Parts: sequence; C-alpha cells; structure tokens
Amino acid sequence: MTEATRAAVKTATLLRVQGLTKYFPIKQGLLQKTVGYVRAVENVSFTIRHRETLGLVGESGCGKTTIGRCIMRLVEPTAGEVYFRTKRGVEVNLVGASRDTMKEIYRDMQMIFQDPFSSLNPRMPISEIMEEPLEIQGIGSKEERRERVRFLIERVGLNRSHLDRYPHELSGGQRQRIGVARALTVDPHLLICDEPVSALDVSVQAQILNLLKGLQKELGLSYLFISHDLSVVEHVSDRIMVMYLGRIMELAPTDKLFLSPKHPYTEALLWSIPIPGSHTLKPPPLQGGTPNPANPPSGCAFHPRCKYAVKRCSEEIPELVEVVPGSGHMVRCHRYAELELAGFEELRSGSAGQL
Repeated sequence: MTEATRAAVKTATLLRVQGLTKYFPIKQGLLQKTVGYVRAVENVSFTIRHRETLGLVGESGCGKTTIGRCIMRLVEPTAGEVYFRTKRGVEVNLVGASRDTMKEIYRDMQMIFQDPFSSLNPRMPISEIMEEPLEIQGIGSKEERRERVRFLIERVGLNRSHLDRYPHELSGGQRQRIGVARALTVDPHLLICDEPVSALDVSVQAQILNLLKGLQKELGLSYLFISHDLSVVEHVSDRIMVMYLGRIMELAPTDKLFLSPKHPYTEALLWSIPIPGSHTLKPPPLQGGTPNPANPPSGCAFHPRCKYAVKRCSEEIPELVEVVPGSGHMVRCHRYAELELAGFEELRSGSAGQL
C-alpha cells in the first residue's frame, strides 16, 4: 500500500450503513405460523469515520444492540446495506457477504459485549480465550500468539498472572478488560462496544472508559459505542445518535446535542442525567413506557409520550432532516424549527423549569 493510499484510508469513511432494517417474526401455534413482526430497526443510516467514536443511545428495547449485531452479521438484516472499508482500502458490503469474506472482515472489526461473564467461556483459562481469535484467523506461530496475548493483558491494565485464571476468578472490571483485550488480539480498526460499562460500578466504569480512550489514541481505533446512559456517551463520543423504537430521532456532534437538542426525546434524556452533588429528586421526564415495537403508534413513534405533540405528529411519520445545511445535525421531528428545547446546562441550572 502506497503512502497516498494509506492517507486516503485514514480520512475515508470506515463504516457506512444505509437503510438498515431488522424485523423479527412473531410465531404462534403448533405450526409456528408467522402472525406479525417486531420492528426492531427501521431504515437506519449513518457513517463512522476513521478514529471517530459514534455514540448510540436510547431506552432499552429501542434497537441499539440489534444494530450492532446486524453490522457484525450475528443476526441477518431484513433489508439495507452495510459497507465496511478494510485495511487495504477496499469497501465491502457485509450484507450477503460469504462466510470466508466475513472471516476476513473480522480481522478488522470486533465486538465488546455487554456482559463480560457470559461472553467468556467459563471452561477456558484467560490465555486460551485470548489466543482463540488468533488461532481461528491463523495469525502467527504459537509463541507469537502467546507473546501477543502477554502484551495485550498488560496493555489493558492487568498482569500476566491473570492469564492462568478462569473468568469466575476475576472481578467484573477485570473480565471486561479481558473482553477488550480479546477484541484487540487481531488488531481491528473498528470496535462495536455494546454497553461495555453498564454492568460495572461507577469507579470501574471510569477506568474502562479511560482505557478505551487511551487505546483509541494509541491504536487509531474507531468505536460504535452503544449505551443507554447519555452521561457516559458524552465522555467518549465525537457524535451521538439518539434512537427511539427502531428509528433515529437525532444525530449530532456531541457538543451541539448537549447545548441545543432539537428533538423532545433528546431533551428528556438530558433531563434524566443525574447531577453530582444534587439531592433534589427530579420528576421522571417521560410518562409511560416504550410502545410495543410489534404494534408501533401511527405517525411519529414518540408522539404518545411527547408534550409538544400536535395532530400532525400522530398522522405523519417525520423525515430525518438536517437542521442547518452542512451542520451535520439531523433530527426527525415535525416541529423542530419552532420548538425551543433546553440544553443540558439549562436543565442542570433549573432555568428551564420542569419537563
């Protein structure tokens, strides 16, 4: 690869998702007849650039994890395309790609799972767990693989004595560090992080987040960082994508989203962020729960819980549009231009009142 090609790869889009859709069939009866579909992901499109972190947030059941699994082909998309640029600079459509193609892609793209205990084989020592991806990919000799594992175990803040232990002998934070190290064994460019800190204590969360940021700077990684916690995503993300019931509601650079949200759902998520040192119990920003994805509301999916909703919101599905041309701030709301929503600083100071 020439220097010009390397430079082009570094500035190019690494991942390009277009119209990604995933429906899960609902089956009933003795013959397991399909009687409906759970619309987990609906026509989702976004990109991730080299060395960029895209945060993906939303309530449980909104389709965040399904997007990550569709990109990795752990579940097959119903429709849409997923283009990934390999280290050689070749863009490959992962949807419909062969098993051999995906095996090669997995050298460049890996996933960190939410539960570090269930994602590690309890019958294998840590050394074998970490060597396994290298063996599958046929990378290096046995001694080279062992040396790679010894290097990575120390790089994630553990020591070589942990390699002889089993997953149940480690703490939650240590297991998640092993999950990070295992994902790095094949030297990927993109990591899909599926709620990597949600099962950890706050102090351990900070350690893992700092580890991921340090690894990104050192190794030039890109992240799709999936979480339900906006305060966590803020610390690691260049851009944030807000999802609700399978659709993108807002996509913007992190500072713009926190300063001036354009969708009422984003405003509600900002309101729900705990304020350090505050002992005031805030009322819940939203009433009710997420609608049934097997029977979503008409029009805008968020309108039954939105205090700004008008008749049009229940009748027409809003398009995802750019707030200002060239701003990179996208929103799916009929009334975004007329609403004056509160940013995080206003909500924290209390000047915006109660939602």
